[in-house]
Amino acid sequence: MKANEGWRSIQRMSWPERWDVVKPWAVSVLLLPLCIQFAGVGELDILRREVPLWFYGVLNGFTLVVHEAGHVVFGLFGRFMMFAGGSLLQVILPVVFVVSFYRSDYRLGTQFSLLWLGQSLISLSIYAADGKKRILPLLGDNLDGHDWHNMLTMMGMVDAAPVFGWLFYGLALAAFGALLLAPRFMWD
Repeated sequence: MKANEGWRSIQRMSWPERWDVVKPWAVSVLLLPLCIQFAGVGELDILRREVPLWFYGVLNGFTLVVHEAGHVVFGLFGRFMMFAGGSLLQVILPVVFVVSFYRSDYRLGTQFSLLWLGQSLISLSIYAADGKKRILPLLGDNLDGHDWHNMLTMMGMVDAAPVFGWLFYGLALAAFGALLLAPRFMWD
């Protein structure tokens, strides 16, 4: 009965008042197709160079630059951290943006940062899952430079590569879910 009362109150509103109720959800509705598209990017799409949407390619290119910078930054802390640094920075930087925008109560910035975090985690999930097979093309075509293969080998966990891939994929879906639900928790 309460749900009907809420719907009836919306029906009694003027169009500008209705827009005020719907407006916070507009960005979520517009970003939903991107979230679905990003979540559908898989290893085979990358191998065939058929990654959908130009936006994913641009965002992934930027994420790759951040990833490579992470090797330099974290390389100061030893060999293992040099391999882990790329993945760490590619996740840490979007998280910093999410937290910063969230604390500033800037919903649009938070949502776009969550989109970047989700895309970054999708990319990371594919890379981590490839740690055992090493079939993805790498910069410089050097298979010995596969970060996840090297890290998992050092930890004696190469067979767990798909588990890490699924873990990061699940975190990406959580980031997309937070992006879509942000209007429920943040109001401009």
